[in-house]
Amino acid sequence: MDNPQVTDTQIAWLAGILDGEGSITMGYDKKKHYTPMIAVVNTNPEMIFEVCRILNELGCAFHAAARGDNRGSLGEKTCWQIQVHRLTSVEKILRRITPWLIAKKSRAQLMLVFVSSRIPKLNIKPRGRGSPSPYSEEEIKVGERIRHLNDCTQDSEKEKIQSELRGKLAELAEMTNRLGRMEYSG
Repeated sequence: MDNPQVTDTQIAWLAGILDGEGSITMGYDKKKHYTPMIAVVNTNPEMIFEVCRILNELGCAFHAAARGDNRGSLGEKTCWQIQVHRLTSVEKILRRITPWLIAKKSRAQLMLVFVSSRIPKLNIKPRGRGSPSPYSEEEIKVGERIRHLNDCTQDSEKEKIQSELRGKLAELAEMTNRLGRMEYSG
């Protein structure tokens, strides 16, 4: 059960952070194993601390660490990364934040389908070693769809954003022209 101390405002905030600074992605290795992941990367320690605090209060397993070489385009700041891999934690987070997501909502919904299907199929062997059952045809389709979104999203989102930006800039130019005409006529 979720911690009642986590408010809707905190969940909405977390969704906004994941929408802007995070990723909902699907890894795939040589053994043909899918790995759902939620991640947040940022240089602001207060933001990273708050994300960790909320995840902890939700009872989600996560890993937080400094990431890679901290020099380069980010300057001297330490870049922090939070990752969530455990199926039950991914599901718990996505169930709470999906209603608040905008940019990553469709990816979150697909990931929920995948993890919700996989969780009941986890087979815990003696001595605590887990061995998931084979993937169903539907799970493979969903996993591949998420991977495809990860591969294609950057270019298609970039084109969409550029198109929207051109439209907004044209609107702004027209408004500026109208304001200029109003000043000189009055």
